Amino acid sequence: MNPFRTRFLSFLVFAAFSALSLRADWKDDVGYTRLQQTFTGGVPTSVADGITQAEAGDANGNFYQPDFTHPEFSGKTLTVKSPTTGLSGHATTVGAYFYGGYTSLIAGTTAIDSYSANGWLNADFLNYGTASAPLPETRRVQNHSWIGSLSGNNPSISNVNQRLDFAINRDGFTSVVGMNNGASTILPDLLGQGYHSLSVGLVNGNHSAGLTAYDGAGRMKPDLVAFEGVTSFSTPQVASAAGLISEKLRNTYSASLLTADYPRLTKALLLAGAAKEPLSSWSREDTAKPYDAVYGAGALNVLLSYRILMGGKQSASETTTVADTGWNVTTVSNSTTSASRTYYFDVPAGTASTRFSAALTWHRPLTFFSGSFYVPTLANLDLKLYEVSSGTFTLGTQLDASLSTVDNVEHIYQATLAPGRYALQVTSAAGSSTNYALA
Repeated sequence: MNPFRTRFLSFLVFAAFSALSLRADWKDDVGYTRLQQTFTGGVPTSVADGITQAEAGDANGNFYQPDFTHPEFSGKTLTVKSPTTGLSGHATTVGAYFYGGYTSLIAGTTAIDSYSANGWLNADFLNYGTASAPLPETRRVQNHSWIGSLSGNNPSISNVNQRLDFAINRDGFTSVVGMNNGASTILPDLLGQGYHSLSVGLVNGNHSAGLTAYDGAGRMKPDLVAFEGVTSFSTPQVASAAGLISEKLRNTYSASLLTADYPRLTKALLLAGAAKEPLSSWSREDTAKPYDAVYGAGALNVLLSYRILMGGKQSASETTTVADTGWNVTTVSNSTTSASRTYYFDVPAGTASTRFSAALTWHRPLTFFSGSFYVPTLANLDLKLYEVSSGTFTLGTQLDASLSTVDNVEHIYQATLAPGRYALQVTSAAGSSTNYALA
């Protein structure tokens, strides 16, 4: 018996595979067109290690595969990982946005693994309901444009989500998952309430948003939003961007990154680059909340995320400033010196006030044994922004802070930051070291 109920996220099922309803201008919306104009060389067009697509299919797990006779997929190789069969118009459209030769941001990607959602949950990948750990993932991005439930079975829901979090941390891939459609719907039980994935909603706000109910209640979802009418198709837009960002990290900074740094840093870069301007409103209720209650960190903008990536790795210091864009991966504990967790930067005199955005992400490392997990207490990291007197390295007034006690992300955004010196500081309440990514 299969305990899962899964379904794809779109309200539409396409009967004809040859006439997909795709928005070509979504690349303009997410800044990709300007990215190509700004960075004329070195922008990845493929994910060399390939990607994974899981689809709900029908009640028997059939009809989940994209139609690889479509021109979007010319020259690509589909590896069917689940034993059931059948083509899906939904999967075909998702695939076009995710890795299609005309529509995606990673058009040159050739290696695609295809799973039915039920197969992926069970023996084909996660191994739910067994004493075995999830199978190894060699692909770099997973897309999940489907939702699933387990009828309120709390321990089983947590076990599924923990299995995915464990695999992400172990294998270093980015998992992108869709929220439900409809502003009045609740967060999906499976995948969308995990810690390490990127959860995706819609720029129009017509998606499930709120606080998690399982395995650490009160965490905010979604993480960010994208430009489509249904979450089935906004999710692969983010997955395509995650593929581009992750591939650039692997091509340029592999010597500086641990396996788990790739999903941590990819997530931080996409969150820090998320734009607020396309949204009807964006605000954090208070410093205890890292996100807007509906839109998360904001709208996908791959240009801004790529600019931050290209700013390069920056190290904390109390004697030198860092660049005004950039990132770092390192560790922090409650005994880490201020010099090793504070990043001073200047907004040059004579420049116009500028927008400022920063995102901090970290994982909850899980230990797997005989089908269940040892679940440690989530490290409580905070992010704070200070004014600093010109020419000094002495912290002044605190301007903003992101101080969630339950989320594994913090986010600070300032619509205007006047010329002057500032400091961004990471703090931890934990005695043991926690690996983090800051962008």
